[in-house]
Amino acid sequence: KELFSSDLEGNMEMLTLPSHNSYNKDIFGIYVLGDHGGRYKSCSSSFLSADPRKTDWYRIIHSTGRPQWFPPHKNSYVVQTPEFSCISIGIPFVDKLTGHIKGVILAEIASEKLSEIADRAGNSGGAVFLMDERNRIMNLSALTKDLSSKDQTSIEQARKMVEQNLKEVPEYGVSHILEDKNRLVVYQTLERADWKIVGVIPRSEIIRSVRYIKILTIMLIAISVSVSMAVAELVAESVTKPLSVLADAMEQVRAGNLDVSVHTERKDEIGVLYQSFQHMTREMRTMIQTIYEEQEKLRIEELRALQAQIQPHFLYNTLDSIIWSLRMNQVKESIQMLDALTDFFKITLSKGKDIISMEEEIRHVNSYLRILHKRYCEKFDYDLNVEPAVLKTKTPKLIIQPIVENAIYHGLKPAEGKGYLYIHVFEQDGNTCVRIEDTGVGISPEQVKQINQELETISSDQSGTGYGIRNVNDKLKIVFGSQSGVTIQSSKGEGTIVTLLLHRQGGITNESDYL
Repeated sequence: KELFSSDLEGNMEMLTLPSHNSYNKDIFGIYVLGDHGGRYKSCSSSFLSADPRKTDWYRIIHSTGRPQWFPPHKNSYVVQTPEFSCISIGIPFVDKLTGHIKGVILAEIASEKLSEIADRAGNSGGAVFLMDERNRIMNLSALTKDLSSKDQTSIEQARKMVEQNLKEVPEYGVSHILEDKNRLVVYQTLERADWKIVGVIPRSEIIRSVRYIKILTIMLIAISVSVSMAVAELVAESVTKPLSVLADAMEQVRAGNLDVSVHTERKDEIGVLYQSFQHMTREMRTMIQTIYEEQEKLRIEELRALQAQIQPHFLYNTLDSIIWSLRMNQVKESIQMLDALTDFFKITLSKGKDIISMEEEIRHVNSYLRILHKRYCEKFDYDLNVEPAVLKTKTPKLIIQPIVENAIYHGLKPAEGKGYLYIHVFEQDGNTCVRIEDTGVGISPEQVKQINQELETISSDQSGTGYGIRNVNDKLKIVFGSQSGVTIQSSKGEGTIVTLLLHRQGGITNESDYL
């Protein structure tokens, strides 16, 4: 009697659980089952006659020592019910004093409740179902509610797709989309129980929706295009046309026509643009004209300064040679040298011209070589070879003589024995080239590299490269542009080759074309 009264009191207390505000009213029953045989329930149904301690589900909960979910099953595990489908969760409870498991608590939820939730989330053309942490479908109606075998197969395939795509660490609350040729599968992992909610949408449903959206979009686009064309026509008259006129004018300016002009009576922002454009073109014309005049003056002055610098240098070295000849009582040779010097200065003066023909420049060099060869005949012989095609080429005067002077004084004179100087003037790729080659002592590779680097640009610094070579290089670059100039090839003990490149633009016939 006492035992029965105790059990009855426990059951009565359990009956209050479903009505408590803190509990879900969809729970069918909660059961407390002890290892000693005691059992309590929250529902009015009678216990089953079978001992729950001998069932598989009881042993699974007891042995694992952690909560266990059980997929949909017919009828309750604990009490007597009519045709009824539910899912269950079992939790072991532990004696706080000993730490031993003393029994289990089992809660049962009608699976139709989960199906109702899933059905509300789905649509007429798809399905929604729940999967537990072991990837089992937990709402049984997803497979039993008036579905054809084809639909049930589709749901099972979707479950397998989700199972194969799962990662080691679930991403809670993040939706994942899986695709194949027949369906679209969307799933999301729920945080509290590691369950997945899965939606299956047939591709035909998506296509049907896309077709509707496509038709609607085409209609909206057609309406928008019609309205836009009408608005654009109005805008073009008030804004686009004036801007197009201004853009055309700017294109002409970009092409080099600074005389273009635009006019408008508008006082708005476009009118300001027109006025700014007019002001800009006027300023550009003024600045370009000023810069052009200054550059012309600068180039002329630079070229004349270089010519003035080089002439005293030539005169000093030539007179030095004549003085040595007179000291050696070589009167005849001195007279010949003075005759050559006379020819030399005739061409040097050139009636004040800075630009002469290549023919005159060759005569000038030949006069200089005659002078030096009289004195240093035992040190070198020379050969001058000029192609007739380049004789009429216009060139700054005194570009070959300084290089020849360097070759004699710094290449052939210090060398042992008699050397050779070869001068070749020829045409190559439409340009005029002067090649001056000696068999003298040569220059080290380091010095050649340094000199060529210094000769790449025009500079007033004469401290590095030889005085004459730098002047020649600067004159060529000033007259013919940066592509022209002097380059040197040499090896120690093997002589030196100096090349002068006159980059011809074509049609240059007088001094004003250069300056």
